[in-house]
Amino acid sequence: MNAYPQPPRFVTARLRAQLTTALLLIDGGLCLIAVVVLLLILGHLSGASADIGRLTIGLVALAKIAVRLTTVVLFLMWLHRAYENLRAFAPRTETSPGWAVGYWFIPFANFVRPFQVVKEIWIKSDPAVDFTNGYGKLGEGARTTTLLGFWWGFWLLSNFANGIYNRLNWKDRLGRIPVETLWAGVASNLLTLVAAVLAASVVWTINRMQSEKSQRHGYDLWTPPPPPPDSFEPRTPTGTY
Repeated sequence: MNAYPQPPRFVTARLRAQLTTALLLIDGGLCLIAVVVLLLILGHLSGASADIGRLTIGLVALAKIAVRLTTVVLFLMWLHRAYENLRAFAPRTETSPGWAVGYWFIPFANFVRPFQVVKEIWIKSDPAVDFTNGYGKLGEGARTTTLLGFWWGFWLLSNFANGIYNRLNWKDRLGRIPVETLWAGVASNLLTLVAAVLAASVVWTINRMQSEKSQRHGYDLWTPPPPPPDSFEPRTPTGTY
């Protein structure tokens, strides 16, 4: 547990939250396109039309890779800043901003610890929760963490479904795509769509709570230091004596 005798100033993560939210929603939109095309292949398309549908799925998959790589970078940058802001809201934190990001890359720990980190950010960023005495004190209007639970549950399910779909898709890449593979793709993309929308909601809500808490409690926004002087040499007095 990290304690800070003098909490640093609050630094807004608004831009990072906006970009992350936008990319998450774009990813969700790509998943929706994939679901529609897969359902068309299942129900109506055949022959050349099915080939066009499969080509569309391939292009959407490439677009999703590019979007998700960018989203991961921006999400982790936002997470680092959001966790660092907890130092302005509470006298101590459970970990450090670096580890808040690092837990995502540790096998097995990344099933639990990232959720705990985001939950800590959520609770300590809530304007209705007071940590000035070192312990959380709920006030009227405090938010529940239900949204976090749904987000994390769909996130885990979507990763599991994506793994199944990718294995089936790789196995059938040289031949006709079986019906079960297509349905696995529908399920995978639907779960990812819901997880992306919930993640966007989590990011945006935390950003709003941090901004509101900073304004309500008068935390100073970070400002850059003044520029260095032109010269460190003492100035020669002018004029006559």
